[in-house]
Amino acid sequence: MLTKPMVKKLDKTAGALARSWLRHWIIHPVFALRYKVVVHGMDEGLSIKDGAVVVSNHVSRIDAPFLMDCAWPFARLRPTAWWAEYDHPLQKWAMVLFGTVRLGSSKSLPEEVRRLNTMQTKETLAKLLHAGWGVLLFCEGGIGDGKSVNIPPHFSGVHDLLTAHPDKPLLLVRIDGLGKNAHRGGLRKEVHVHLKRIDRPSLSGGTAGFNARLSDFYNHGVIPGSLVS
Repeated sequence: MLTKPMVKKLDKTAGALARSWLRHWIIHPVFALRYKVVVHGMDEGLSIKDGAVVVSNHVSRIDAPFLMDCAWPFARLRPTAWWAEYDHPLQKWAMVLFGTVRLGSSKSLPEEVRRLNTMQTKETLAKLLHAGWGVLLFCEGGIGDGKSVNIPPHFSGVHDLLTAHPDKPLLLVRIDGLGKNAHRGGLRKEVHVHLKRIDRPSLSGGTAGFNARLSDFYNHGVIPGSLVS
């Protein structure tokens, strides 16, 4: 049986080689062939040197690998995924290989098991942030329609993470040009990625208030006055 230290050692060797090979020979060439990426606010992203809570809108199933590929040369980014997506037989190998953090658990499980899973997830996220990783979350909890962002008022993941780690900046990411409603315009679709860094974002109004302000950012471009403390 593989022990935890053995798994870590294996990941740092064979796992690192597999990730590098997939990125350089499959993932990046495919994205480069299909998309022309324009990044707005690159300096704000590059200014983060010691971990961040990275929050993005969700417009397609490839958002996470797309953003990880964009960040690869500049930052260490770890995605998160809801448990049903994480456990899907066709994608779990990729989730494990790229260090995706599993969120939530089935309601069919005993409450004690669900609480334990939540505690372990929070511990994992804390370790990643303290180690200088960017933790990527999709604020909508699922793929949106690409036209507007509607964050349910009870979704507490981003709010709770920022509350627990007030020293870490919030990096807002807005993707325009991916998804089924995006205009194709030629062989390569033009995708715009907008970055906005916010230090010590306002958490007033609890989860519902924060989510409403976050929705305003994605839908109307309303930033500092509403999100900055």
